[in-house]
Amino acid sequence: MAEIVIDTLKTDPSDIKLEKLKTLKFQMIGSHENKEIYFNQGLVEILFSMVSTELDDKILKEIITSINCYFFNFPQAQECFKFFSSTFVQMHFFLTTYKDSSPQFIDMVLRIIRNSLVSGIVKAKDFENQNLILELGTFLNTKVRISLIAQILTILCQSKDLKLEIEQNRQILEKILEQITKNQYIISDECLANCVCALAEASDKNQQISSFILTYPQAVDELTKHLRHPDNVMKVKSSRILSNINRYYKLPTLQQQQFKWVIMQMSQLLPVFQDDQALIKEICKIMRDLAKKSKERKHLQKVAGDILAIEKLTDLILTCKKASEEAFDVDAFIGDQPVLQSSFKSMILRTLAALSRDEEKCRKKIIENKKFLDELLQLIKSANKDQNYAACKLFVSLSRSDKMLKQIILDSGEFLKELTKFFLESDSEPKLQSTCCKALCNLAFDFQKQLSSDALLLRKLVLCIDGQNEELRVASCYTLKNLLFRCNKDIKIIVVKELTSRRLIQLMSDSNSKIQEQALMIYRNLLHQTEQDIQQVLSDGGDEFLAKLETKLDDKNQAIVLHSLYILSSIASGNQKQKKIAMDERFFNRCLQILKSTDSSQIKIGVLNYITSLAFKESGGSSESKIKKYLTDMKIGDLLESLKEKERDPEVRGYIQRALKKLN
Repeated sequence: MAEIVIDTLKTDPSDIKLEKLKTLKFQMIGSHENKEIYFNQGLVEILFSMVSTELDDKILKEIITSINCYFFNFPQAQECFKFFSSTFVQMHFFLTTYKDSSPQFIDMVLRIIRNSLVSGIVKAKDFENQNLILELGTFLNTKVRISLIAQILTILCQSKDLKLEIEQNRQILEKILEQITKNQYIISDECLANCVCALAEASDKNQQISSFILTYPQAVDELTKHLRHPDNVMKVKSSRILSNINRYYKLPTLQQQQFKWVIMQMSQLLPVFQDDQALIKEICKIMRDLAKKSKERKHLQKVAGDILAIEKLTDLILTCKKASEEAFDVDAFIGDQPVLQSSFKSMILRTLAALSRDEEKCRKKIIENKKFLDELLQLIKSANKDQNYAACKLFVSLSRSDKMLKQIILDSGEFLKELTKFFLESDSEPKLQSTCCKALCNLAFDFQKQLSSDALLLRKLVLCIDGQNEELRVASCYTLKNLLFRCNKDIKIIVVKELTSRRLIQLMSDSNSKIQEQALMIYRNLLHQTEQDIQQVLSDGGDEFLAKLETKLDDKNQAIVLHSLYILSSIASGNQKQKKIAMDERFFNRCLQILKSTDSSQIKIGVLNYITSLAFKESGGSSESKIKKYLTDMKIGDLLESLKEKERDPEVRGYIQRALKKLN
């Protein structure tokens, strides 16, 4: 067949132009050679220049069809298409302009919008504020269009704004749910699959859409039937929709059990699905969603242990293709699917983190896999930020283990060095910095010497407490508190010098209650050990510290009251001069009132510790202290005996008995 002269295509008369375009289309369909010939002659550039000027819908249809030909098995053209991304976005205007024109033209516009999204030439966010969702809602009148629009919606759900538009456009949701409830002989497998995929993405983390699906009980029943579908993707996508609903509402018991059973069954087959990374990612996502609820997480962890899911997930990290380490992969479930910017390994790491979050058995299985720990260290060092963050997140879960398991981790590589480095150098990445700080916090208690010897780390923690990132501020306070627990004098000197008593007093009234609690805990640790430590805190803080402590005894937050009581106990355990400060009426009378009025066992124990510390002999003294005599004169013993009679908690009764012994 003779080649078409394309140089004059823009200026040819309409009839010749139409004929040439039709011939071009037939020559290029299925012929890589012809595509390449015309591509090299600049056909793509010519076609795009005609899109914005051509008014004849028949010619436009042929132009768009010819452009569409290059989406199939011709990657060079798709690279070229990226220069015309704005033209692809503008093509949706044809849906309104030519809605009463040729149905085939509308179908072709829908196809090219779908293909441009699938190939990543345009992103979902490019269609924000374009009224595309509203336009699509008017074309849900054939099976072909519904299938195409479902694929488009699946990708558009990546934009929060567009998902909100979908949520508000009930017409689209109703039509998709209607397709799901249709007899399988009426709707094609492809259309059904695309509708299920669209619904899975639309309902993800969206309570309104999840609620709307529940108003269609027939659709929920059909989705439950699809859990037994022969196609794995249909099983998983249907499970995903039910999982999304389960996030906000309690599904009927039978449906809940069935979709969870399917996910557990599918997770057993993870090694079989190794080449289908997109399917594994879907399974992992549902497992992570289930792990967010404490009760379901416990069940999930038990089943995961029974079916060796942890071992299978760690093996996938070790055996998955090298290409996925640095490159993002493409989901391709049914025909064309969206590019999800999350690497395969990252998804598995996050799933492992969710499963091992509060389960020592799961953590033990991961930690005892030496090859996996070696790989985890490499992923923490990775230049891929997504994997780097996910690996650190998993390490946070692993670092909740007992000291022996933590020691195995640290002995296997330079984890401590890398985490400290990232914490010190990741100011531009607050999420990563916060995650590293949490990991260091979990290690600080058991490996205090290794961490506290780093003066840079201590100073950085103090700086982060004064920062703007609330999550990082809280994590830094927790870490500093753990490092100060029974630490040596040198560490206390560095911390007090950097933090200053004035700043620490300010933190006691911070707007974040968690930081208030940790500031009090830091004071508890600074006060611990010797009379000199107590005196140092009292000298540095002075009356301002004591005045602030007094207000904390009246705080509505019970944790803050409890920490304040233990600070008073620490001061009361000092010499007679320090005991007198703790015995001051503003503290003593308030503590007695708290003891009489509180229902909290912990608060009662806090007050009893305070009384016991006051009654204890002076350090180094042989005679009974004057304070103890004062307590006896105040008939504190009678009060405690009275409270002991009424107290139901055996632990509190034990503390009362201990206090009475000190008084006697």
